[in-house]
Amino acid sequence: MRVSLLLALLLVSPAGAEEEAKPIWLVVGPEVLTASIGPLAEFRKAEGFEVRIAEPPVANAIEALGRAPAFVLIVGDYEPGKDAEDWQVAPLTRPFYRWTRSQRTEFSTDSLYGDSDGDLMPDFPVGRIPARTAAEVAVVVAKTLAFERRTPTMADLRILSWGGAPGYGGLIDAMATGMLISTVRRYAPAWADRYLINSVFGNPLCGWPPDQPDNFNREWNRGAILASFVAHASAQAVFAMRHDEKRIMYHPGHAMLGLRGANPVAPAVFLTCYSGEFDGVIPSLAEIMLTLPGGPPVVIAATTESHPLTNLFTGRAMLARLGKDGPRIGNVWVDTQRAAAGMRDFLIEKMLQDAEGKLEDEIDIAKLKRDQALMYAILGDPALKLKLPVPAPDSLGLITEKIEGGWTWTVPKPEGATRLIVGHRAAPKPGGPRTVPENAEEANGILARANAREHYAKVRAASADEDWTGEITEPGWYRFVVFAAGQLRVVAVELK
Repeated sequence: MRVSLLLALLLVSPAGAEEEAKPIWLVVGPEVLTASIGPLAEFRKAEGFEVRIAEPPVANAIEALGRAPAFVLIVGDYEPGKDAEDWQVAPLTRPFYRWTRSQRTEFSTDSLYGDSDGDLMPDFPVGRIPARTAAEVAVVVAKTLAFERRTPTMADLRILSWGGAPGYGGLIDAMATGMLISTVRRYAPAWADRYLINSVFGNPLCGWPPDQPDNFNREWNRGAILASFVAHASAQAVFAMRHDEKRIMYHPGHAMLGLRGANPVAPAVFLTCYSGEFDGVIPSLAEIMLTLPGGPPVVIAATTESHPLTNLFTGRAMLARLGKDGPRIGNVWVDTQRAAAGMRDFLIEKMLQDAEGKLEDEIDIAKLKRDQALMYAILGDPALKLKLPVPAPDSLGLITEKIEGGWTWTVPKPEGATRLIVGHRAAPKPGGPRTVPENAEEANGILARANAREHYAKVRAASADEDWTGEITEPGWYRFVVFAAGQLRVVAVELK
């Protein structure tokens, strides 16, 4: 009977069939909070989504759709014991695979709502605005719209990464620090500029330790695709390193003072412990960032203690995913977690699997990966579009030809193109011996020069009225960026 009725409706109502085919953007929360979602709902509807708004429980709202949504946005906070509050929207909980006895036995997860086939892996992204008032929701809505409506710039081709001191001792620390830098260089899209900070004093990419939070905030405000923190952390602070017997941290005060611009900064991913713990009494660092008008419109962070091994796999997969088509951050994250779950690296596993201890004869890496896919919360709208090049990647029809002493290049002009910028980045040179700087000016100068080598230096800019051809002589990577119809189109090629 149901099948016959459905067929009849399809036959007599083609408009209904067209509406049914639209991807669903589902918002779930109490009406006192979802009333503020209106401007974002209209924006998503204009993008072609079927917008649905429902009351909790979340699982019931998803089931009532009759088909899988493209994105789910939970609007509401959660605190155990506060079920009478009108902002309360409960997550799911999962048993936690522990490697130390002090760890909790379970953790909160919204991602599990996105598991439609029971394999403990999200099939569609679920985000949350952990708000308690309509005003807090309005802040996130406004910054989400501001971010999406902003025209991308060259600064949006950057990836920012700040790695804290591993603290595992000796050889592992030395290898882990180098691994962070090499991971970004190897797995990030070839067209991306990189800004890196590490926490080995005297390394060119360290800078003056007390200035690390300000240095990172300054670059974050300049623009990026994504900013990432890879470090030890509590719910309220990220630990970078020790310097002069002081702990160098990134805490809410740094975010409140440093992210005060008129426009929101790029989304953030915390590959740390606890930074996304939205189910606590005190707001987590990720929650605080989300509520700042100049902060990121989306923050992805763990609700519990994450493991260095699975964080490494996640970081590799995330960087690689940024080079593929499909810019919405929720899809990027779900694809990232699926790819990371399938990764193996026996040398790295040997080095990191027991770095923080174990409760069994051998750590079960499969269980670490299972929890990794579910413990990370997307705080903000998972349908947010990153400022990725469109399409990404794209050859642009680039033609290069080897000639004596170098190469020639030609880029056909796409319809609507207004400008071309060509940049060059030399292959990174092996780091020399550590030089311990004497003061902040010297250290930060070294940091700036080291990061300049991670960027493409402009070698040519051409308007639409000029010929898009040229000759180049230096080997290395070349990036061609075309401005067209409010979008950036990018291709990078190595010439050697």
